[in-house]
Amino acid sequence: MSGTTYNGSRNYETFVVSVELTNNRGLEGLTDAQAVAREFIAGHEFGFQAAEAFAEWFAESEDLPNDGCNVQATMLNAFLQAVEWREVINDVLPDGEGI
Repeated sequence: MSGTTYNGSRNYETFVVSVELTNNRGLEGLTDAQAVAREFIAGHEFGFQAAEAFAEWFAESEDLPNDGCNVQATMLNAFLQAVEWREVINDVLPDGEGI
C-alpha cells in the first residue's frame, strides 16, 4: 500500500491521532499537546527522539493499557505503532514550528 495516504495523513492511524489532538479535545487539549511537543523538540537533538517521547506522552496521558495480555491491548499497541508521530507533532504545532 505504499504511496497511499488517508485524508492527507500518512495512514489512517496517524490521521485519527492528529484529529483527536487537534479537533476533539478543544483549545485546552490542543494547547497541552502543543506545549508538550515544544518541550520535547527543545529537549531532544533529533526529531525521531522527540517523536518517540511524544508517543510515550500520548499513551501515558490517555492511560492506555500496555500490558499486551489481551486482544484489545495488543490491537491498540499495533495501532499506535503505525502512527507517524513526527507528522502528528507537525499537525499539532503551527506552521514552521514542527520537526
